Amino acid sequence: NSVYFPAIEGDKTLSTGDRKDLERINQVTGGKLLTAEPLGDVLARQGKKTGVFSSGSSGSAYLLNYPVTNGVIVHNNFILPDSLAASLLPRLGEVPPDAAPNRERNGRIVKCLLDYGLKDLNADLSILWISDPDHTGHEYGIGSPETTQSLRLADDEIGRIAAELKQSGLLATTNVLVTSDHGF
Repeated sequence: NSVYFPAIEGDKTLSTGDRKDLERINQVTGGKLLTAEPLGDVLARQGKKTGVFSSGSSGSAYLLNYPVTNGVIVHNNFILPDSLAASLLPRLGEVPPDAAPNRERNGRIVKCLLDYGLKDLNADLSILWISDPDHTGHEYGIGSPETTQSLRLADDEIGRIAAELKQSGLLATTNVLVTSDHGF
């Protein structure tokens, strides 16, 4: 999760998990943060929207829809485009404190996906990144009661999404892909 750009920091690495580090890299590389065209840009050329909803790291959220050509990024620490923040923040409420398991933060971002992403944004591609089980697994380890609980809570959120898709008539026409970091 670290990269080395001596033009920015000659004596240390930068974190791909930190949006501010990625923005610094983007400036130094002349707007070429990634070596491949971002998926959001590919979809935008076809008139499609991408929504990223993340309670994970700020860098992971940023990379998933950089540079937000046609769509949004909603993260605990920022919302892009900036103009969306004023209308969306009151709907989301305060960011809950970080925890392990991260139930409240994950629930908040799923609520945003369901209430804003599916209803208002109507994105052609929505990417949800919840911080668990990875976040809790790093803190407590695989197989711990806390990590097991975080898995159950993540399953509950996936069930919540499926229920909303079914209720809104979208389940039969929506592909849902679930992946997990570090083999959890």
